[in-house]
Amino acid sequence: ILRNVIDKDFLFKFRTAVLESLDDQVHVPPSQNSPSDSFKQFSALIDVLLAENESFAVLRQIWISVIQRDLLHKLFSQEQLFSYIADLLGQDICFQDAPNFNLNLPGLSDPKENYYFKDFHQELWSGSDIHTIAFWTPIFQHQQSGQIAVVPGSHYWGHIPHRNRKPLNLPEPLNVVETDLELGDVMLFHTLLLH
Repeated sequence: ILRNVIDKDFLFKFRTAVLESLDDQVHVPPSQNSPSDSFKQFSALIDVLLAENESFAVLRQIWISVIQRDLLHKLFSQEQLFSYIADLLGQDICFQDAPNFNLNLPGLSDPKENYYFKDFHQELWSGSDIHTIAFWTPIFQHQQSGQIAVVPGSHYWGHIPHRNRKPLNLPEPLNVVETDLELGDVMLFHTLLLH
């Protein structure tokens, strides 16, 4: 976990891009949002959109807005973040701008009700390979509970067979660690790590 490596002003711009994309989809003028009320606004807009639209269409529009504004390049160019990643991997690095923008919908922590709330899984299952490092950071955060949880050391287990986005067999008991990321923090992890 890297603490405070993303500039808060940049995160505000990122959130603004997401909120403007949602505003556009709801067909209302963009609202003026502040860091303190952006989660509430996000939740309200998502509720309206998902009541009337297929979720992947909503996410696609958000992703288009992020890509058009070159926000991923700007994100990974944050000086502290880039410096740490370059020290770890070397200067010759790249990022993939595949539309993997996931939402944990407010108030829906059951995978049966919230498609985006996932059981433990490996990113390998979604097309990443074992030479990929996953990047996770909160963009909208109402509280610190309900964030990503990990099973330390599980990347050493290799590929875990799965079906319907669920692992078929996991050892018991699992050593689950809840993260406590704040806005500006980043978690980097191997694609085989259960999370």
